[in-house]
Amino acid sequence: MPAYSMHVRTHTQGCRCNYCGKCFSRPWLLQGHIRTHTGEKPFKCHICNKAFADKSNLRAHVQTHSMTKPFICKRCGKTFALKSYLYKHEESSCLRHQEHKRNIHRYHHHHHHHHQKTLPNQNHR
Repeated sequence: MPAYSMHVRTHTQGCRCNYCGKCFSRPWLLQGHIRTHTGEKPFKCHICNKAFADKSNLRAHVQTHSMTKPFICKRCGKTFALKSYLYKHEESSCLRHQEHKRNIHRYHHHHHHHHQKTLPNQNHR
């Protein structure tokens, strides 16, 4: 269905959220939206019991339990089952880890060049 027709349905189908008033073109879209207000998470992982509000998020999560992890971080070598998890890792934790390593290197470099020379020699007391 064309985008405009879908938009028109949001005004004519009566799929309005009782919490915030947002309208939807399909009842199942409204149902999924309502979970953002209620916190309901009816879809559980059969492996670790983690729960999700959306079935597609559960399907993506289940792949994380797979031994097949074809997506590899070029910085640290960590592997991921989902490309989106690799992107999240690269944008957050791996970058922070790399920055932390650079800061430690800078600290040691600074300390060695500026503080080691000024410390009194402990052997001459």
